Amino acid sequence: MLELLDEAEPAGVVLTSAREAELLDWRLGALRCLTRVTREPEEKHGQTTTPHDQRARRERDRQLRWSEDVAADVARLAGEHGWARLLISGAERLTGPLLDALPVHLRASALHDARQLHENDQPALAAAVAERLGQDRAGRDARLTRRMRASALGAQRGALGRSEVVAALNERRAEHTIYDFALRYSGAIAPDGSLLAAGEAPGLGKEEPRHLERILERAFHTGARITPVDGSAADNLADASGIAALLRW
Repeated sequence: MLELLDEAEPAGVVLTSAREAELLDWRLGALRCLTRVTREPEEKHGQTTTPHDQRARRERDRQLRWSEDVAADVARLAGEHGWARLLISGAERLTGPLLDALPVHLRASALHDARQLHENDQPALAAAVAERLGQDRAGRDARLTRRMRASALGAQRGALGRSEVVAALNERRAEHTIYDFALRYSGAIAPDGSLLAAGEAPGLGKEEPRHLERILERAFHTGARITPVDGSAADNLADASGIAALLRW
């Protein structure tokens, strides 16, 4: 369940076109349209006699107003729906000003997709969004595992392997725990409730066949973030028994 929730974390999707921006909510693999922001129509009256620089300035102003209107709706909906990420598709001439108009925290989490996704039907659109968000998640997870390894091997602010991670969880030192969800985890629980990795203090604790669940419970109860990983991110943990953590101290 945790793996599914991680893959399906809520995100905002903005489909831009020459006529409008469609704002959608992505949640648990499904898309739902929330609102549309139409663009002002181009002025036709007197266009042939208006100097080119004046027409260009009016078009820039029209584009800026539309971008600010879309950005305001995106910011409002992101707060209401708890969007962790933002995917914006469309031509650069539309998405560039929109990205610039977003608040800094949303701009930092935004992904740009140059495809004209507004032309897709619903199944194709959902598949394209899932693919792009999945690529982003895989990249973030790979960077996270590399950072954890560097912290453990350099500044000693990380834990690698099951023995180090469960020790950190027992001491409430783990701030963020990551694990390869394709692996099976074995271990035990000591009489005082401490977690033990497989092979530690043989005969002292009671074997726990659902050791991963106990690890995740301990992380939740001590306020540690949890991220399940696979693919290249999991490969980075291959020599660490599939698990690592960033430490509070």
